[in-house]
Amino acid sequence: MSVTTLVETVGASNANTYVTLVEADQYFEDRLNTSDWTGSSDDDKNRSLLTATKDIDNVKFIGNKLNTGKPGASNYQALDFPRRFPIDFIYQDSVLEQLLISSASEQTFPPTYNSSGAGYIPQRIKDAQCEQAIYLLSVGTEETKRANLQAQGVVAFRLGHLYERYGEGSQIVCANALILLGEFIDDSIILRRG
Repeated sequence: MSVTTLVETVGASNANTYVTLVEADQYFEDRLNTSDWTGSSDDDKNRSLLTATKDIDNVKFIGNKLNTGKPGASNYQALDFPRRFPIDFIYQDSVLEQLLISSASEQTFPPTYNSSGAGYIPQRIKDAQCEQAIYLLSVGTEETKRANLQAQGVVAFRLGHLYERYGEGSQIVCANALILLGEFIDDSIILRRG
């Protein structure tokens, strides 16, 4: 079995992850309770990072993608970040904060760029992807089945005497990732725990 390939080119049409495997391994070196990550093969880690990216990009974020071309166009951006944010958006990132101060008179804040002008993925997005990836590796098959049912719009099911009902707005993104994504999530979406 070959190792799944991650493409982390910021703003690219073929990007499929916000973090590399090396970055994710580094993230988990500084975190407690990582046996689900450290005990997994590189291929499983890559697959969890790919799935985590998809899960995160299913969340509705503030602002718009930096490149808004359609698939196949030269300016197509596969992932949701980098983004342009509305003028009233406050983000606690020192690189972005400096850029915001220098261009506060513009209609929209600058896109997520770093000091060299290259596309920039906020660290909280990368951390959220790592948290979602380890969550995916740690959940059992029953939790995966429940998440898949919820993703398909199922709100309740009955099997014999077993009955489960999912709350409105149930998410497939884990709580740790949602906390990290919080400041980027569009306020018009109400998240409820079921």
